[in-house]
Amino acid sequence: MGNSTVTDGPPVIDPNLLGLPSGDLPTLDGYADPYNFPFEFPDFSPTTPNMTLINYLKAQEEKGLTVTKTVTLAVSTQNKGGINNIASLQTNARPVQFDAIFWLETLVDTNGNYIQQLQYSQRIMIEFPISSDLSGQTITWPHINVNTLTLMGS
Repeated sequence: MGNSTVTDGPPVIDPNLLGLPSGDLPTLDGYADPYNFPFEFPDFSPTTPNMTLINYLKAQEEKGLTVTKTVTLAVSTQNKGGINNIASLQTNARPVQFDAIFWLETLVDTNGNYIQQLQYSQRIMIEFPISSDLSGQTITWPHINVNTLTLMGS
């Protein structure tokens, strides 16, 4: 279902992972672009969610933390895997693809202290049927989770 690699230095994180829906998108009255949220989250964009991870690494580097090694674990249902859905949700939504990348990072500070960190980006593509007169058409909405977890102390 996936692969792993070990590299020196920081991870390569896709800055272009798109968090917007695709498919037969209906127009919503009153919105120029209804799928771009009309509000902001500090340090997060629903359009490009992986930038949160990239920007976090840049901020750490500015504080003197350097990623010296990265173990990358990647899994995807594109590699002959499957997804099971909760039975009660199957009529309302259908997960069609799952991808996850985990970066296990070793960082060193300016004093030579090592820090372990996990960053991840996982995406489930969920297909929703459009009700009303658009029977058979769907919207595919990415459900994306990104996070950074840092081990403090030993």
